Amino acid sequence: MSTSIQAYRLFTTVSADKQIVSDGVSATATTFYSNAVNMKASDSFSFQVFWTGNLTVGGSASNVVIQVANKPNPTLSDDNDWTNLTYTAGTLPAGSAGELFDSVGNCPCVWWRLKITFTAGTGTLTGYARVM
Repeated sequence: MSTSIQAYRLFTTVSADKQIVSDGVSATATTFYSNAVNMKASDSFSFQVFWTGNLTVGGSASNVVIQVANKPNPTLSDDNDWTNLTYTAGTLPAGSAGELFDSVGNCPCVWWRLKITFTAGTGTLTGYARVM
């Protein structure tokens, strides 16, 4: 049995004509939504997020959220079409560079994404995901 592995870019900088300019986004004290990932009839996924600089989420795991949606074309700019999964993040951005890796199984949703709220600092946020 052959398995295809697809890596998804979670945070990208795009041009005015919606072309990907680079992996990652410049981050400040605000909320960031990752690109939405289509589960393509799978029910498990993993993600890895990297941050540089002195970004901080304020020590609250509620500032790193996995959101899911079953709507065919959910709105990407806010929370209206999304539901937060019960999730406790591991390592949180706390004023220095770092990374977070996690996997989620038995989640038969159509879409998922990350919502990260930084309370202080500046830096770069990048991330990648895999649907299994």
